[in-house]
Parts: sequence; structure tokens; C-alpha cells
Amino acid sequence: MIKINLKVKSTHNQIIKQYLKDSGMSNSFIKNLKKETGNILLDGRPVFTNENLNKKCLITLTIKEHLINTITPRTQPLDILYEDEHLLIINKIAGIPTIPSKGHSTDTLANYVTGYILLNQPDFIFRALGRLDKNTSGAVVICKNLYIYNLMLSKVKIQKTYLALVNGKVKPQIINKNIATELNTDGTNVQKRVIASYGKQATTIIKKSKFDKISDTSMLEINILTGRTHQIRLHLSSIGHSIIGDDLYGGITADRMYLHCYKICFRHPITNKMITINCNS
Repeated sequence: MIKINLKVKSTHNQIIKQYLKDSGMSNSFIKNLKKETGNILLDGRPVFTNENLNKKCLITLTIKEHLINTITPRTQPLDILYEDEHLLIINKIAGIPTIPSKGHSTDTLANYVTGYILLNQPDFIFRALGRLDKNTSGAVVICKNLYIYNLMLSKVKIQKTYLALVNGKVKPQIINKNIATELNTDGTNVQKRVIASYGKQATTIIKKSKFDKISDTSMLEINILTGRTHQIRLHLSSIGHSIIGDDLYGGITADRMYLHCYKICFRHPITNKMITINCNS
């Protein structure tokens, strides 16, 4: 449970619900707040969300976690790139899944972060903004509470920059190709994605390319405008330049898959400060 204080200035008779929505809170988030009297206070008194705001005042929100943690906490050293009371940014190493799945129930980033944060926050629920593939390394943003998670989803655009080592010589370019999920005969998802006209729109921007003639490889700096599963891997494979170590999409065999999220940039929705994180591979 956390308490958030919002100092209201001039509102011109705006109702509380609209003010909260304009502050970045979703309808479902506000609905959960309304379930219990006292979760929304105006200058210390309980109020309904249809009450008018017509002067300088203080809104106090009591935010209670409505989910139950189902992730087994594990103790493991973490490479912490940034931390405050709301956000945690971790450098995930290659070979560790972001969340539990079949065959990886207790050895994921979610297990290790849960073990770390539960020490001081008993109601913590793991919420990551974007899940890096198991064999992709780099920066992962984790929200410590439901409030910041809601704000990050509704108000914040996170710019991520990736490094990828691929075979051959590649020119800077924009790849616009739709990505689709194939299904097994039993209706379950196939792990591998495909390029297909009926898929979801996806855009990958290769900003810079440095070619090494000796190894016949290129180091690419990449931004993505969409966040489809396997997007960078599939897009690079589709132009004939698979990531080194990506055996799913035709990459040359290596000790790891050479895809790394090395930079994250966003404006903090609470402090309003620009957060720029650089992350070595």
C-alpha cells in the first residue's frame, strides 16, 4: 500500500475523476480506487470522484495492490542501473528469461527482482515494461507499484536503443514488415514469428552500421517504433542479416545471441526529470 499526494492548482470546476484521468490514470485504475471509501481524500476528507475541484487543494490517494504475488522469490545479485522509490532498472544478462515459463519457474529476472524488493515491500508484484527475450541482454524497466505502472503505460514513451551484431554488410535503413504469430494444430502459439501481410505492423530503424571486413559482420544501432515479439530478430533475418547466435532465425552459431538493449531514455512521470540509462553489454 502506498499513499500519493497530488497538489491541485487551478482546475476551473473540473471534477476529480477528470483530473485523475488528465494526470495519467486509466479508468480501470480509478475504478479500483473507488471500491473502498477513503482511498480518495480531498484535503483530508473522503470524497466521490464526481466532486468539483474549484480551488487549490490536496488529493491523497491510497493505492492498494489488488493482485497476489505468484512468483517465487529468489536471492541473486542484480546489476542495478537505476533505482528510486517507484522504478528499478536492471541490466539483464543473456540466458535469463524475464518472466517464469514452463521449464523456468524460479530462475528468471522476475524471481530475482521479487526476492530483492519483497525485503522492503511485502505487497510487491513484478511488472516489467517490455520483456527482453531470454537470450537478449540489457536494460529492463520494472515498476515497483501499481501507480507508477499505470503512469508509465499511459503517459511515458520509452525510447530504447539496441546493439546487434549481424552477418554481412548492412546499410542504415527502415524496415516496415508486418509480424504474425503462427499456431500449432492444437491452437497454441509457435515460438517462431513470421513476416505476413495479415500480421501486426512493425517498424525497425537501423540508425548506424559499422562494418568489419575481416569478420564480415556489422554492428548495428537500432531503434524500434513498435514492440512486437522477436521484432528485431525477425526483421534482420528477413533482409538476410541474422543476428550472430540467433539459431531460431538463421544466425551463425556463437556463444550467445548478440542483441543488447544498451540505452533507455524517458521522462519520469513523477519527478519530470529525463532519465537516460546507458548499459554495457
